[in-house]
Amino acid sequence: MTRSRSKGGWLGAPVALAIALLAAGCAPRTPDVQRVTTAEVYFEPIDAGDVRRPAIAMPQASGWQRVTLPYAESRRDVLGVPGTAASQHVRLWVRLPPQIAPTEALQPLAVHYSAYMGPIVAANVYLDGERVGGIDPDVSSNWNRPTMFLLPPQATRVGHPVQVVLAFNCVVGALPCGAPSVHVGPQREIERLYEWQRLLRIDGPRIGSIAMLMLGGFALLFWFGRRREVVYPLFALASLIWALRTLHYHLAFYPGSYDWFWWMTVNSMSWLMVVVYVFAFRLHDERHRYIERGLLALAVGWSIASMPGLGLNGWTPGYLTHVVQTAIGIAVTVLISISSLRSGSREHLLLAVGLWICIGLGIHDMLLQGWYIGFERAFLMPYGAMFLFAAFLYAIVRRYAAAIAEVEHVNASLEQRLTQRQAELAVSYEKLRLIERQQAETAERQRLMREMHDGLGSSLMSTLVMVEQGSFAQADVAQALRECVDDLKLTIDSLEPIGDDLLTLLATLRYRVGSRLEAAGIKLEWRVTDLPPLPWLNPTSSLHVLRILQESLTNIVKHADAKTIRIETAADNDSVVVRVTDDGRGFDVACMPGGATGQGGGRGLLNLRRRSAQIGGQIDITSSARGTVVELRLPRQQADDLEIDKNV
Repeated sequence: MTRSRSKGGWLGAPVALAIALLAAGCAPRTPDVQRVTTAEVYFEPIDAGDVRRPAIAMPQASGWQRVTLPYAESRRDVLGVPGTAASQHVRLWVRLPPQIAPTEALQPLAVHYSAYMGPIVAANVYLDGERVGGIDPDVSSNWNRPTMFLLPPQATRVGHPVQVVLAFNCVVGALPCGAPSVHVGPQREIERLYEWQRLLRIDGPRIGSIAMLMLGGFALLFWFGRRREVVYPLFALASLIWALRTLHYHLAFYPGSYDWFWWMTVNSMSWLMVVVYVFAFRLHDERHRYIERGLLALAVGWSIASMPGLGLNGWTPGYLTHVVQTAIGIAVTVLISISSLRSGSREHLLLAVGLWICIGLGIHDMLLQGWYIGFERAFLMPYGAMFLFAAFLYAIVRRYAAAIAEVEHVNASLEQRLTQRQAELAVSYEKLRLIERQQAETAERQRLMREMHDGLGSSLMSTLVMVEQGSFAQADVAQALRECVDDLKLTIDSLEPIGDDLLTLLATLRYRVGSRLEAAGIKLEWRVTDLPPLPWLNPTSSLHVLRILQESLTNIVKHADAKTIRIETAADNDSVVVRVTDDGRGFDVACMPGGATGQGGGRGLLNLRRRSAQIGGQIDITSSARGTVVELRLPRQQADDLEIDKNV
């Protein structure tokens, strides 16, 4: 009648064995704790109303059976016990061998066990026939919680034998009814065992769920920056579903309806499979529409069919759901593994390994849930999911790092192309500057040729003809040659690099004409002030300014019979003014060619107006009996469409 299933552990996956070995290596050392593996058991039928209540007294009947712990009985074996055939609820009494109190006085004893107690509703502990403690039957998740009972002070008397009896109220159903092995020992060491089991069974899954939610939040933040990457929201959704899936491991009280909570727990695995496998397919850049739609249809269909009140909820349908989920998971994981081996990608292979680890640990937990490998082990699926999510995270980080590397490569390529293009532009600019310099030299050479031909050359030819004809007196020849020299000097002065400084140009003019004015008995008054720069003052424009002023001074020397010439400057916001004033004989400007209207023949005033217009300036001439004023107004900025005639 006794069916001990604790030796079926070889059915667990190798990963479960590795985790179990790791857990055993990390478990605390408790040399003074005794693990009780033999006991006497007795089945007592009870009413449904008493399943959550402790027994008033221990049974005095005979029929106690000696068994090995952990101990389990199937439904058929339990119902075969005399007196239980008509009952679906039993109380399993477990009487431990008498324990000797520790030799250290005043050290309290404690009792501890850890097991998957699925069909067990309540548990109580009795000491020497009296109830001394029990677990709260209203706590929904007692099935996964380690249990510890503190024995009263009378159990701590040195050398005093202690008779401990446990009573488990069970619901006889698909699962067996049984009792785990029990640890008895000093309170301090029992508490260490209890805390370790609590960490393994409750706190570990809780910490893992919180960590998964945080990673899912980070993935969602990444997705906000890269909306085209569908793996990030899939990872976040999988994290949320997994957190909901693992609530039943660590919640003391299930929120809302008990049936609806377990409906969510069972079906969350189907939805998690949909998200996980779609994530794996997208990571492979693959689309298996029929598989994805099939997984989605199964998740939706079973979620509807297993709703509370429709008859397909309960332990057996839920267990069969896990079996079907495992079979489907194996088939899809085989497909993903083949794709991973073909691609050879590290993240693909790691994801396939994570999926197989989860399947192995899921099989372990499924066998544990059915008590096929005993019921004292801890559920390992919460830890297997950490391997899977670690593979998820590795794949996401690799993809994110690859995206960053691609951006860096593109930036480096763009920078290299930019550097290359800058070098090409520098060469082009250098060639352009060379061409511009050559064009400027050519233009200046042509200007000098025209100037020499039209100005100095023409004057020399005229003088030569007049001398050959005998028409010039010696003084006239000297004057003509002097004018030719002045014209040559003006041309040379226009080549001086004065930049945009008009004062330098005026100083050059003063240097050239000062001696001639002094020889003619004319006093030069120099009243110039600082002037703003004129950016447009190039050699051609400078020659125009010099010729205007030279023409004005020549007219004064030849015709005005002046004694004093005053050159002064001024400036306002828009223009610069150069004013030439003499005290000689005036003339009627209106009667001169081009004087009043700017129209008419002659080279005098017409040339002055033409030259000033060429550089965007304006000339104003006023004359009276007391002298003449020639005012040249030059713009501070030339118009963009102004074309300067280089044929000066």
